[in-house]
Amino acid sequence: VHGEGMNSRTPVLKPAARRWIVLAGLATLALTTLAFTFLLNFSSMSTENGDSSSAAEREDILFNINATSLTGDGQWITATWVVLESDVTEGSGNYVCDRYAICTTTSTNLWVGVFPASANFTVIGPKNWPTSSAPWLATFPIMWKTLSQSMGQVELFIERQREDQLIVLFGNGTTYPRMLSSPVLVTFDSSGVPSHVHIARTSRVDEMRVMWSSKYADPAVVRWGFEPNNYPYVAAASCFTYGRDDLCGAPATTVGWMDPGYLFSAVISGVEEGQYAYYIVGNDEHGWSLESRFRGLTRPNRNAVLNITTVADMGLAYIDGSLCHMGDPASLETTAGMEMAWDDQITPLPDFSYDDFRSYSSYPLFHTARPLTSAAQETLDRTDIIFHIGDISYATGYGSKWDRFLKQIERLASRIPYMTGQGNHERNFPGSHDYYQSTDSGGECGKPHVARFVMPTPLPQSEVAGAAGMWYSFDQGPVHFVMMDTEMPLSVGTPQYAFLENDLLSVDRSVTPWIIFMGHRPMYWNSEIDVHFQELEPLLFQAQVDLCLWGHVHHTQISCPVYNGTCVNATISPNSTYIAPIHAVIGNAGHELSPLPPPRADWVVYQDDQYYGYSTIQARGAAELEMKLFASGTNQLLYEFVIVKESV
Repeated sequence: VHGEGMNSRTPVLKPAARRWIVLAGLATLALTTLAFTFLLNFSSMSTENGDSSSAAEREDILFNINATSLTGDGQWITATWVVLESDVTEGSGNYVCDRYAICTTTSTNLWVGVFPASANFTVIGPKNWPTSSAPWLATFPIMWKTLSQSMGQVELFIERQREDQLIVLFGNGTTYPRMLSSPVLVTFDSSGVPSHVHIARTSRVDEMRVMWSSKYADPAVVRWGFEPNNYPYVAAASCFTYGRDDLCGAPATTVGWMDPGYLFSAVISGVEEGQYAYYIVGNDEHGWSLESRFRGLTRPNRNAVLNITTVADMGLAYIDGSLCHMGDPASLETTAGMEMAWDDQITPLPDFSYDDFRSYSSYPLFHTARPLTSAAQETLDRTDIIFHIGDISYATGYGSKWDRFLKQIERLASRIPYMTGQGNHERNFPGSHDYYQSTDSGGECGKPHVARFVMPTPLPQSEVAGAAGMWYSFDQGPVHFVMMDTEMPLSVGTPQYAFLENDLLSVDRSVTPWIIFMGHRPMYWNSEIDVHFQELEPLLFQAQVDLCLWGHVHHTQISCPVYNGTCVNATISPNSTYIAPIHAVIGNAGHELSPLPPPRADWVVYQDDQYYGYSTIQARGAAELEMKLFASGTNQLLYEFVIVKESV
């Protein structure tokens, strides 16, 4: 009903309608008050029972954690809060990321963060450190979630850590955050149990290196044998760590520093080809890891079949959807896909949303929170080796990310040799002897990566972490593998070039007829050829390298057999059984995808910038080498090709 002479857009309500609005408002206020009172009472009762903690800096704020003494490898907990509406709407805004790590500033100011117990919550404001980001506190959070309402609940999955954790409610965004609650302490009943177990090749085919981390430096071993739960053999482990002063600059030495604990490495020897070795790591004082197993390596053999899984530029994410520095949620899809890569019955899956992580409890996304079934383990057993060709965790100076990454891959990497190469985000920092002298490692200058992933390099580990680089090679099945270090000098006369030349020109092709060559930065990418590699390409052609795998550029691109920027065919090639290397850029494992710029080069036969993914390579004796590119999340086959040797 509109009154005479009034603006037609101004409604005039009847008395009955006004009464309903008043009653509705009173009901809403009553429910809010009742909820606040209930939460306060619940918090008080829970704290009295010792099941949770509640603390607040302001009397008008409630912050409660329903469980603070955590058990096992990880546990879901619930954080409950009630704040003023102004705490949500007023402030400096938050730095948040969507599914594909595209970060923006929003007007949401309320957030909850998880920190190590030793955290310093001093507000430092924005800094111009390389690779750094908000929240701008003296200690960067391990993970955090933004909150969009003045009251509610949020679920967090807290993984077991070496150090107790603090959970804190903040307002005023992440640029100049303001603590709204006192820190709530979360403890772990088994913080000393070994974690982050993973294995890697040595230079010997009858050995396997086992690596893990621990809270304590006390002597530890690998107990192992050839039957489940029966460990008659013992391999002693060496222990290593590094300090803040061993790193090269901020943020690794400032807000991102996190004590790495103690890093152990032991070598198991005497495992025959195809034989299963079962093992646990640790000691009686602090506990033992869960049992894992690996299959003895395929010996060099021109007639063997070898299954290889490859990724580059993957990163990490938290399974509860929490944010972290340079988080890569798609990496969870990739990690799950790698687990299923050699499943003969693999079925493409529909795409899904990240809006509610927990609603996908049956999806492989939760591989880090679910037991490994016998069927899944059989699938993993079909994988002979995994290569991660640089840009591993994207820690870039934030040490807690190495723990999360190793947890994310542990189911894979504790069973299958997980071989890594060095990328710009592991190695590069001014004054650290790398070729590019960028700031991409965030001050890590390769040391956290080298400490955790001991590879079969020809140089001592101390030199690899210093001025030298991470290059190595080995034979397995019908393949000779070579990993170069693109971040280090490689021109003629350098130690790396000398190693590559001697290695490539001495391969016994009667035993390993295939050569797969790998490095982080690509020689061929988009429509360009990296000048850093100009002196290397003739060596690859002379050595008749079959396939080159690269990362760094965050999309996929497959070349024809190419030399000096030109496709080579059998009539041009000087050898009828060899044409030229095929170059495959596979930097699409998880970090933000890079658009493909025009024009498309003549040597490109396939390219894509829309899908995250992983790749498989099967060497079928001396006859064929087949590579397949899959989409993460759906496991859809995107592209495949086969290299055939006409004469074997």
